[in-house]
Amino acid sequence: MFMSCSFIKMAQFTPHSEELKTQNEELKTQNEELTSENVEDLKSEIEDLTSENEELTSENEKLKKQLAEFKEKIKELNFVLKIVGHPQPEPEED
Repeated sequence: MFMSCSFIKMAQFTPHSEELKTQNEELKTQNEELTSENVEDLKSEIEDLTSENEELTSENEKLKKQLAEFKEKIKELNFVLKIVGHPQPEPEED
């Protein structure tokens, strides 16, 4: 009797187990799809940010070069002012 009772209980749980297995597989599939989408979205965002960073770095280098040129011109103009005899302002330090 113990064996038959056990068998009946197993038979009762089996449909639930199959249903749970099916749900589990569906959830795994959904998780994989969402993970894949998230990874692709993050990759795209990283590429965009990397490109933007490169553009800003290039612009920054141009501005640094332009600033250095302006500082050099100021030095040259101050030298000319000194020769001509006009007072010159003190150079600003960075």
